[in-house]
Amino acid sequence: MQTETIPRKHYVSPDQALAEAPRGSGITRWKNPTDAAMQFDLFLEPPQWSGPAGDTDRRCVRGSAWLRVAIAPGGECALPSVYDAAIQTIGRDEQIVSGMAPFLVRLTGASSPAKVHPALLPPKASLRRKGSA
Repeated sequence: MQTETIPRKHYVSPDQALAEAPRGSGITRWKNPTDAAMQFDLFLEPPQWSGPAGDTDRRCVRGSAWLRVAIAPGGECALPSVYDAAIQTIGRDEQIVSGMAPFLVRLTGASSPAKVHPALLPPKASLRRKGSA
């Protein structure tokens, strides 16, 4: 008896994520202002299993879904707005304090680019954004 191997992860393109986004969820445009390519993964949904937890015959029928985002230096990308908080979190002092991509510049709905908190700045100067501490 041969069993089929199901990958534990599968990736979705930004275009596919936009097409599958709930109606009315909004779109946010992001720009990579650095001279380095940016790549990060956003979690979409957990894996699907056959049978209830604890079932000895339970198996993975579909791996977890991830949105893989890659933005070239100076490039832009449109993503569903539901991922904004995962990409960047703005703290009380209007600085970016966390997120999967704190160096991206939000182009949609931002009057001016938020500054990156100094604790997030890398030692490599090429990743520093203009206007960051």
